Amino acid sequence: MYCKHCGKKIPEGSKFCRFCGKSLVGKAAFDSHNEENSTELEYSPNTKTKKSITLNIIEVFLWVSVFIFLLNLIPGEETQEPSLSLYPILLNEVAVFSAIGYLRQWYNNFAIPLVLCALFVFINVFMVFSILDIILFSSAVYGVILKYKTINT
Repeated sequence: MYCKHCGKKIPEGSKFCRFCGKSLVGKAAFDSHNEENSTELEYSPNTKTKKSITLNIIEVFLWVSVFIFLLNLIPGEETQEPSLSLYPILLNEVAVFSAIGYLRQWYNNFAIPLVLCALFVFINVFMVFSILDIILFSSAVYGVILKYKTINT
């Protein structure tokens, strides 16, 4: 028999999958002889792998943006002042860290990073119009939604 969650082969009558640790009680594992479920076995791990790779790419992109935002605090050579004021940078950092925290499952509140990142998309589209920030926060919104779908399926 195979685990309904991860698709790995497990011993007959198992109550938990020894690979993913998920409970098999109530949602019985399926037999490889059942043709309908065997296509699900082939499809499910590939989909989870693609989502995992996408989420990892988004997370790396968000971490790089954290360092880019922090580089804006370094004073310029001719002015000896930071290139941006502190408050917008801190607000950007809070929004990005909320998305990173949700992607890494440091907390499980879906609404906070979604609202913060969507707000920054809105601000950048209609006020600042920084194309890099629009891409950054749009990818953060996408990553948060994708992680939410991954957790709740």
